[in-house]
Amino acid sequence: MEDIRKIRTIGWSVILAVSLFLYLALGCNKRQQEIYIRINQAGYLPGEKIKAVVFSRAPVMGNFSLGKVTGGEISAEARPVQIRTKTWGAFSYYYELDFSHVSDTGRFCIMGSGTGVTSAEFIISPEAYGS
Repeated sequence: MEDIRKIRTIGWSVILAVSLFLYLALGCNKRQQEIYIRINQAGYLPGEKIKAVVFSRAPVMGNFSLGKVTGGEISAEARPVQIRTKTWGAFSYYYELDFSHVSDTGRFCIMGSGTGVTSAEFIISPEAYGS
């Protein structure tokens, strides 16, 4: 009976230690990897500058794709260009994405390759801004 208690105690100690390690290793790392994409929520008119801002606590790697919401076809890719500015809030890294060369219209979102981050949906249309 004493041996069973020792085994249970050791087992629970190992589970607790592994859980704590995973929480600290993955939880803290996830916080550092948060990436945000800001777009013009009113949308964009065809032919106007179509730019978005990406910000994060850590450097951002990889390109971003502009994809149609329905059908999922990719209209363009952009490499994030770092904006050299003072930090704002908790964020140290700022990037600009420029999709101004896109002539397609419709509902879109921006997706980070490899990061899984996605912007809010927006339109490129003559009806942007309620026109």
